[in-house]
Amino acid sequence: MTLAGGLGLLVLGVPGYRTVALLTCAALTFHQGLIRGFTFTNHGELPLLYAAWVLALFPAADALALGRRPSSPRPPVTYRAAMQLAALVLLIGYSLVGVRRLVESAPGIFLDGTIVHYVAVRAAASRGTFGDLGLTALLHPGLARALTLGFPMVGVCEALAPLCLVSRWFRMVWVPVIVTFHLGVWVLMGFLFLFNLLMIPVFLADVDHLVTRLLAGRERAARLGTHPAGSGVAAPP
Repeated sequence: MTLAGGLGLLVLGVPGYRTVALLTCAALTFHQGLIRGFTFTNHGELPLLYAAWVLALFPAADALALGRRPSSPRPPVTYRAAMQLAALVLLIGYSLVGVRRLVESAPGIFLDGTIVHYVAVRAAASRGTFGDLGLTALLHPGLARALTLGFPMVGVCEALAPLCLVSRWFRMVWVPVIVTFHLGVWVLMGFLFLFNLLMIPVFLADVDHLVTRLLAGRERAARLGTHPAGSGVAAPP
């Protein structure tokens, strides 16, 4: 109830955003750290918690609250910094997992069929949405080979995840690899990292580029509509 109340106040845009946001994040951290510590720690929820702390420390309620009040906008770099920091926190989570896997277990973990074993063990419990579908990796050598070959690619992408912030080319490779990995884990092993899948397009998509192209396309369409073909008026290039 405390968490729901805090989140509700933030959405409504009540005065004292920073205080409410920090107290709500503290309650979320307590829930994840202590209460979940005695039950089940869902590490798929942790990147969302880290992003919540970033938003609590930055002016995130200027335009994302129902009852926002008119105020002078902060410098644009402040909002860009919040998005960049949230993306970095998300990517570091991947990187730490990948680096540990490479340092402690490579290259053996990528060559001995470990990933097929992981898939089979999780699928045998039939607890996921797709039941024991993952057991097909034991029946079809082609699927097992694909998992074995894709596992080191995922490991390298995880370890190098922070490069997404400085290389657009690497980001264009990283996003489909990791999204495919998450979907495969969901189907074959029953783990759905829903919040990661939602945060990846939010923090790693080139929104400015996409919006600029969309607006340019609309302006071009409007100009062509204003001067239709055969009207005798040439549309500007």
